Amino acid sequence: APAGADWSVAFGLGARPDDNGPFGGDSRGWSAGIVPHWQPSDRLAVTLFADWDQMHDEEVVPAYYPTGDTLPPRVDRDIDQSRPWADWAYETQNQGMILDAGLTSRLSARLGLFRSVQVLPHDAFALLAIDGQRRVGDLTYVLLPATRYAALSGEGSLRYTLESDRADHVVSLTSRGLSSRSRKGGEVETGPHPWSIDAPPALPAPDIT
Repeated sequence: APAGADWSVAFGLGARPDDNGPFGGDSRGWSAGIVPHWQPSDRLAVTLFADWDQMHDEEVVPAYYPTGDTLPPRVDRDIDQSRPWADWAYETQNQGMILDAGLTSRLSARLGLFRSVQVLPHDAFALLAIDGQRRVGDLTYVLLPATRYAALSGEGSLRYTLESDRADHVVSLTSRGLSSRSRKGGEVETGPHPWSIDAPPALPAPDIT
């Protein structure tokens, strides 16, 4: 590295195990990120970054939708309200680079390139329509296939500083670009099925082939 160059790195790592006991809704997740920074001179700096975030085995428990004029009954958290075939997961990642350059004492430039990807290998949600204090309702599951979203973007800017005895003025010129793609399909709905909230949902896995 050139004499006087400045290097620094910031990073982090996290894990998110979530256990809700017999009620269900457990999940496992982790995330990581790193940001290297290099400044070889007073007029040039390069910053890179990357991060990853994943969540797996997020068990879906029903969302209660009251159809009457009172709140739904209190649930027993010792009863499993999830199904092994109804869970969701996601994976996200982002990478980028930012370049700052002082071209002259008055003119500076900044360039940035960024990439983002989000993948949902599988997804699901459940809705229970229940009337008042009745402990039986209509349970519906919706399963969604794998989806993927990706974006590539960039930005460049020039800044010129005009100095005078009375005030300083900055003239800037910026250009941005974005390209995105997505892949997704339909959905499979099962229900509504009558379900007593005092027992685990006895529903077979739907055929999603």
